[in-house]
Amino acid sequence: MSTSHTADLGFKKLSETNWNSWSADMKAKLMEKKVYGVVSGKVTAATPGVDAFALYIMQEQAAGIIWSGLEDSNKSLVKEHMEHPKLMWDMLKAHHQQQLPTTRFLAYESMLNITKSDDETLLALCSRIKDSLSAIMDATPDTFT
Repeated sequence: MSTSHTADLGFKKLSETNWNSWSADMKAKLMEKKVYGVVSGKVTAATPGVDAFALYIMQEQAAGIIWSGLEDSNKSLVKEHMEHPKLMWDMLKAHHQQQLPTTRFLAYESMLNITKSDDETLLALCSRIKDSLSAIMDATPDTFT
């Protein structure tokens, strides 16, 4: 089996080029396992009905799932924070989703260069355009006007 694909997860591991698709797939996997709350920060020690041991188990599960979805080149980014899935997620996001003018320019350029190929359906074209618009929005800071 390829080193960039995990049979357990069902999608490609995080590489330097697939943050948008990986983050959506990983979020869905974490939600399926009912541990996304600790990654998003919605479930903490202060959350009513969550005891310390249950939180610890959820954090371990989430961190393990995230770790197993990383290519070796990304593991060094989060190795020191393996027990903190929210911090792992935030560090990966900051590394792969940089909100710089160059990133926005490249996202705009990519969108403006989209053309329909002869064997492509309109649905596939619309999907590529939507993905491109998402890349532009991800590269844009909240304060951008």
